[in-house]
Amino acid sequence: MKTEGIDREFWLLATWDKSTQKYRLWGFQTLPFTLEGDIRFEGDEMITEWVSVRPDGTKVSDSNRYRLTSNGQLEIASYRQAGNEPMTKIGFLTGERMP
Repeated sequence: MKTEGIDREFWLLATWDKSTQKYRLWGFQTLPFTLEGDIRFEGDEMITEWVSVRPDGTKVSDSNRYRLTSNGQLEIASYRQAGNEPMTKIGFLTGERMP
């Protein structure tokens, strides 16, 4: 997917690992800077988190939660928290397994 008006692309690749009987998710994106973050697992979800700083100095925490549903769909929920504000859900994507 490429968003008009900015030079940024986001790619997500899901592969099936026969040896572990699980999906592996690979994310790639073009950014004007390098992000450092963490990946962890909670229950049936994979969570990616990273922190960035806005030009005004406010720290922003972003995260994505990846989950496979029982019918083979991939769900990705995105969240953001700026400073001391409450965590806000900013996006939700679903993908279906292709035959």
